Formats: sequence, C-alpha cells, structure tokens
Amino acid sequence: MAIVNCSVTSKFGGSPELAIEPGKINEGRSWHTATKLLDERILISGGFGKRFKVLKSVEIYDPVSGEWEVVADMNFPRAEHSAVLLQDGRILVTGGRDENYAPTFSSEIFDPETGLWEIYEDMARQRHKHISLVQDDGSVILVAGSGPSRSLSDVELIDPINDRLEVLSSTLEEHSDHAAISLKDGRIFVSGGVRILDEVVTSVGAEIYDVKTDTWVKTSMQSRRTSAHTLTLLQDGRVIQIGGFSGGSSDNRVEVYDSETDEWLEGPVMINARMLHTASLLNDGRVIVIGGTSRSGNMSDSEIYDPETRMWMTSGKMLEPRTSHTATTLQDGKILVVGGTNTYSGICEIYDPENGSWTSSVLSTD
Repeated sequence: MAIVNCSVTSKFGGSPELAIEPGKINEGRSWHTATKLLDERILISGGFGKRFKVLKSVEIYDPVSGEWEVVADMNFPRAEHSAVLLQDGRILVTGGRDENYAPTFSSEIFDPETGLWEIYEDMARQRHKHISLVQDDGSVILVAGSGPSRSLSDVELIDPINDRLEVLSSTLEEHSDHAAISLKDGRIFVSGGVRILDEVVTSVGAEIYDVKTDTWVKTSMQSRRTSAHTLTLLQDGRVIQIGGFSGGSSDNRVEVYDSETDEWLEGPVMINARMLHTASLLNDGRVIVIGGTSRSGNMSDSEIYDPETRMWMTSGKMLEPRTSHTATTLQDGKILVVGGTNTYSGICEIYDPENGSWTSSVLSTD
C-alpha cells in the first residue's frame, strides 16, 4: 500500500479555499494538544508517540494547503499537558508528563512570529491532565488535574502578557480526568472527574467558580458522576455533558446543565457508549461526538446530537479508530481530527457537516 499526501481545494464563501483532504502529520501522537492560531493555522504539540515516548516535537497544519510544517521543538517533552492561545497570538503550554512520565512544573510560550519557544515561569503546582481557560482580561486559569501521587484541587492564574502569577481558591473537590469550560457570564464550570488518594478512586461532582469573587460553589445534584467525558457550551448557554466513565464502564448517558436555574436535566442517551472522545459544536448548533473508547475497544464512529429535536443520529466512520485525539473546528466549519491511540500512522481526517462525509490523508493503493 502506498500512502499519498494530497491537497484538493474547495471554495467556501468569500474565505480562502481550504484543503478538502489533510496531509499526514509527520509524527503520530496521542494525548497531545491542538491550538488554533490567530491566522487559523493549527499548532499540534507534544503527546505520546510510538511506544509511549513523550514527545517535544511540534507541527503546524495549514488548512489552505492541507500540509504540515515541522517547527521548533518545545524545550521539554510533555504529554497530557494543556495549551491555549493568548490574546497577543502566542501559545502558552503548561504542565504535563515529562520524559519520565512524572508531572512537571514547567511552562513555555511559542511565538508564531519568530517560530521559537521561550521557557516561562514554573507553575505553583506540578500537574498533568489539568484544564486551562483564557479569561476576558487575557489571563489564564489552570484548574485541578493530577500531581505525583494524587488528584488536585489547586487552581492558579498565569498572565504572561502582564507577567502575573497568582494562586487562587482551590476547588471544593479534587478533580482529575474532569472537564471544564467558561460559561457565557464568565464563570468557570467544572464537572466530574475522580479523586485519587492512596490508590482509592472516588467520583466527584460539579462546581462553578466565580472569577470576580474567587469563590467556588457546588451545583445541584447530578443523576450520575462521570470522568473522561466532555462538556460543550450550547448556543443557548446551557452545557451538555456527554458520555464518560461511570459505574465501571464507558457510558452513553447525557445530561444538560442550565447555569441560570442550577438545574440538571437528563438528555437522550447516545447511540454508543464512549469515553475519552471529543465533542465539537457545529456552526448550526448541533454537537458532533467523535471516536473514544468502550468495552469493545477504540472507536471509529461518530454521532451528532441536535438540541432542537433532542435526537442523536450517526454521522459516519473515520478510517481509523481513535481515542485521546483532538478535534478542531476549521474556518469553514469542518472538523480536523488528529492523532489518538492506535493512530500513530499520522493519518488525519476531516469531517464535513455540509454533506456528512469523512476524508482522510490516505488516497490510493499500489
């Protein structure tokens, strides 16, 4: 079999023509990050490579050409880290596991103007599997995660633009393998995950952080507690929690949280149970769930939830099963899927919501 890279272009309104088929990433990986730059290119950093080598390599995807460019390595290898776009266009990368699989204190910044990485200040707490959220003032809040021997409740603020570091109030419960997003009113919503102490694992609930008062409050009771799930902010401001690990296995259950009324409502179950998947909001308000893993193994299928009809529908299969991958919304509304366990071939795929089709970087055979 011959694997060929190609880029075919199609016009989307008045925006630049984007490649229909993505090229192969040069180094396959999982538990990496994918961050969209101001110019719509996508920066992929770190992750686990073949044989679980922790990577420091970095590549940038150009959605117009469909090609990947290898850029300068990070200063430190890292996986299960976080990466966010700062308001000045630079990328802040924090934490993760180092080459010895230990959580790290380190952070660094990529400047797309120079193509170089600069070591930044250490975090107050070494961590991986944490979540970073950019605030309206340009600062970044890091929430929970895992330390060397336990899950964390630690929260801190990093502001590279104004050179400010600050320890904030801790979450009410420790969270690892959790999910977190910013609500429309600026508060931070954190749900699920587990508390790990002395090898005892306990599921935890949801809470909300008020940035203005530096306080956390628990939400009303959920019908279930889960981890390795997703949170997506719907167009009406509600939050949909999808899948995850609950009750000893992957889950197909769905809940919707209304932050204005502090109410959880059970939603229609997914077609297939899954965890370690991705969930992306489409331009029309629907949510596409891609890949993940279940009792039967890693998954290649995807499905779409429509909040108006409250129904799920299948949306095709990827060429390869993926879990712990990334899914990034492109300028034309398509979804670029990169990496994941079992996909160290470097094959990338694009989902087109206009026609419900998948395309990949494998084009022909000998």
